[in-house]
Amino acid sequence: HNKTDKDLDYKVILEKLSALSLDQFMDLGMGGLSYIKPAGNINGKPIYALHGADGSHIATGQDIPTLHVIASQNNLIPMSIQ
Repeated sequence: HNKTDKDLDYKVILEKLSALSLDQFMDLGMGGLSYIKPAGNINGKPIYALHGADGSHIATGQDIPTLHVIASQNNLIPMSIQ
């Protein structure tokens, strides 16, 4: 695959994920998806939460790359929610 193919694949995946109902998305968590979303601020610095697709809380922190590592250690693929 070249860069254009990967970008297209990524866009198709995002479109398909966006079309899922909440229940369908939560079922994906059983297969290893997770999400990282903003969770507020501490002392003016943003914090983020890592959740399984079923909504279960896994970790919270200020460093998104660290949350990605935690997800990987739990055999999860993290997706960011803005």
